Amino acid sequence: MILENFDDLKNITVLDKVIEEIALSSNLKDSYLESQIKSNWSKLIGEVPSKHIKISRLKEKVLYLYTQSSTWRTEIRLRENKIKEDINKLLNECEINSIIVR
Repeated sequence: MILENFDDLKNITVLDKVIEEIALSSNLKDSYLESQIKSNWSKLIGEVPSKHIKISRLKEKVLYLYTQSSTWRTEIRLRENKIKEDINKLLNECEINSIIVR
């Protein structure tokens, strides 16, 4: 899609905000926030860890993660507070209270 002018860009930005507001005000909130976290996962925890630690789901302010390695499980537990802080900063609100790694 090629933007013809600055008004096109403003319209896309407005539409993005409308979609975000609808998602956050409905029962889609957890799914929307989960997608935001997944989109930024490698930035949040690093490129290498993000290949080994996957997001299972976000439900009721609990982020469920999955890894096959006990080493990565330990790494997440050690960095849990920093990860929660970074995610909440990304989302501009306190949306993650705890992290469970399986």
